[in-house]
Amino acid sequence: MIWIAVFLMSPDGWAQEEDAFDKGLTLIGQHRYDEAIQAFSTAIEIIPQDYQAYNYRGVAWALKGNYDRALADYNTALEIRPRYAEAYNNRGFARTQRGDLGNALSDYSRALKINPFFVDAYNNKAWVLATCADRRFRNGGQAVRLAQKAVELKPDVVSLDTLAAAYAAVGNFDAAVDTQKKAIQKLLLADRNSEIPRYLPHLNAYKSGRPLRINYASRPQTDDTKGNGTKVSLKKQTSKKLSPPAPAPKVAAASRHKPQKPAAAPKTKKPAAAASKPSPAVKTQKTAADSKTKKPNAASQKKKPLTPQIKPLPYTIQVSAYRDPQTSNRVAEKLTTAGDPAFTSPVDLSEKGKWHRVYIGNFTTLADAKAAAAGLKNRRFRYVHIAKKPYTVQIGEAIPRSEARKLKSRLQAKGYFSYSLPAKNNPDRVRVLIGAFESKQAAADLGKQLQKDGFSPKTGLR
Repeated sequence: MIWIAVFLMSPDGWAQEEDAFDKGLTLIGQHRYDEAIQAFSTAIEIIPQDYQAYNYRGVAWALKGNYDRALADYNTALEIRPRYAEAYNNRGFARTQRGDLGNALSDYSRALKINPFFVDAYNNKAWVLATCADRRFRNGGQAVRLAQKAVELKPDVVSLDTLAAAYAAVGNFDAAVDTQKKAIQKLLLADRNSEIPRYLPHLNAYKSGRPLRINYASRPQTDDTKGNGTKVSLKKQTSKKLSPPAPAPKVAAASRHKPQKPAAAPKTKKPAAAASKPSPAVKTQKTAADSKTKKPNAASQKKKPLTPQIKPLPYTIQVSAYRDPQTSNRVAEKLTTAGDPAFTSPVDLSEKGKWHRVYIGNFTTLADAKAAAAGLKNRRFRYVHIAKKPYTVQIGEAIPRSEARKLKSRLQAKGYFSYSLPAKNNPDRVRVLIGAFESKQAAADLGKQLQKDGFSPKTGLR
C-alpha cells in the first residue's frame, strides 16, 4: 500500500512563504548572508519540503565560506528533489572548495545529465579539469570540450576565462592568450574595469607559457584561488561556480498544497465521421450507374481517421505580474507543478516600464475563460483578469515531447520560460511556445530577441 501525504496550505501561508523566500533572494544579492539564511529558514519552517529554500540557504552558507553547512542543505534539497540540477552543481562547488574533487566532478556530471544546457555546470567541471594540481583529476582535453560548450551556450567573461584555462592546460597558449584577451575586452566594453585585475594574472601566465594550477585540498575555504595566487571573491564566483538565485525558478514540492482540480478544458466539438466528409480523391464525372444508390461494402468504409484540428486559444487569465522575470518564472513554475497550466509573458508598459505577467490556462472561447476565472476566484486567487492574447512566439512545431523537454531546458538556460500545447496538425506532438500577446508585432519583437539568442522563432496564433 502506498501512502501519499497531502499538506494543506492556506493562501496566507503560501504568501508568507513567498515573502520569506523572495526576501532571502534579495538579501543574497545585497551580500547580507546571515539575514538571507534566516529568511530561508523561515520559508522552510512554513513549508518543510521547500527544496529550493534549502538550496538557496546552502548558497548563502557557501558565500559565507561555511561549506559543511552548505553541503547539509544541498543534501536535504536533493533528498526532497532527486533530479535538481542546481543543487548538484552547488554541491559540486562546495565539494570542490573542500578538496573532494572526485565527488565534485560526479556532481557536475549529474547536473549536466539532468540539464544538458546548464552553463554553470559546464564551467565548473571544465575549470576543475583544467586547473587542478592533482594529476588524477586533471584532463585538459575534456576541459576544452566542456568549456567550448559553455561558450557556445553563453559567451560571457566567465566562460571565456574557463576556456582560456582549458587551452593552457593542453599547451595551446596562443589560443589561451587570444581567448583571455577576448574576456578582458568584454569587461572593457561593459565598463567593468574594476574586475580586470582578477583576470590579468591569467593572461600573464599564458603569455609566459604557464598553465594555472590550483591545490584545492590545501587552500582556505573562504578563498577561491584561481591560479598564481590570485584570489577571486565569492561574489564573483556566484556567477560562475554557484547557481545564483535568478536562473532557477522556485518550484513548489508536489505535496505542498492541497491538490486542485485543473481548470476545465475548453469544450470542442467532436470531429465529424469520415463518411460525412468529402473524399479527397480527384473528382470524376458521374455516370448514370454511379448515381444509383449502392450499399457500400465494409472495405470502402475503412478510411484513415481524420486528424482532429486544434482550435486557436486566444483567451487566458492573468493572475500576477512582476518586474523581475526570474520571479515571474518561478511563480509560473510553482503554479504548473501544483496543477495549474501557467506561463509567463513580457509586456512593455510605456509609463511603468517592462513587466512580466503570469497567466493560467489557454481557452478557445470567452465563456470557457470566464468559467475558469470563477474557479480561480473561488480558490481565493488575489488577482484574476481575463485577457485576450491571440498571438505567441513558436520555437518548436509538431515535435515529440522528449525533444520538447530538451528545447525547453535550452530556453530556460537562456532565461526564457516556455510552455507546450498540442500541435495543430498532430495532437500526439507538441509545439513549444513563449508568451501570449495582444498584437502580432509584440510577439515579433520577442521573436527578434530569440533570434539573437540562436533560436528560430515563428510568430502566429496560439
